[in-house]
Amino acid sequence: GMPHVRNDFGALIEKYLHRRRDREVRDVLDELREVRERRLADLRDPELTLTTESEGPLGRTTVGSLLGLRIFDIWTHEQDLREALGVAGGLDAPGASVAITRILRALPRALESTGGVVPGDTVRIVIEGPVSADETITIPGEVAEGGAGRSATVSMTTRAFTRRAAGRWEISDLGAQVEGDADLVTLVLTALAITP
Repeated sequence: GMPHVRNDFGALIEKYLHRRRDREVRDVLDELREVRERRLADLRDPELTLTTESEGPLGRTTVGSLLGLRIFDIWTHEQDLREALGVAGGLDAPGASVAITRILRALPRALESTGGVVPGDTVRIVIEGPVSADETITIPGEVAEGGAGRSATVSMTTRAFTRRAAGRWEISDLGAQVEGDADLVTLVLTALAITP
């Protein structure tokens, strides 16, 4: 198996990559250009709105939701290329803002799915920039009597936050500043890897 493949959706994506692995770069670029032109033509349809239903990678969705996902994907893969080539940039781009918004929106569910948090646990996420954010997540539900839940604060750069969310960096790579409950910090940094 491949250690970077963590679920069925990741395995599906890997199949698409594997089919192109032995092809010439020029052929893959030609395919990319052709698909891009077809997609742009689709997006120019005057009947299309953000609420128009569309087929997404996980089933039916809206064009607006799909566009947000694609912005996240394209920006993340641009960062993959920049990291591989050692060419910094794009961390202050609008795509970075969209990516961070999507990650922060997905994080509460990812955190709850770990099974390690309880109602009342509170986590403050501080992203120091160049795109900055300060978000507090409180696990909903009935708080145990006399219990206020654990709390933690996790701070890191835009680059570290988005690289971890994309599953590209290990927790030890992040240089995160942390305060509060150590177990909760670990749960947050583990759950932060939200992509398939």
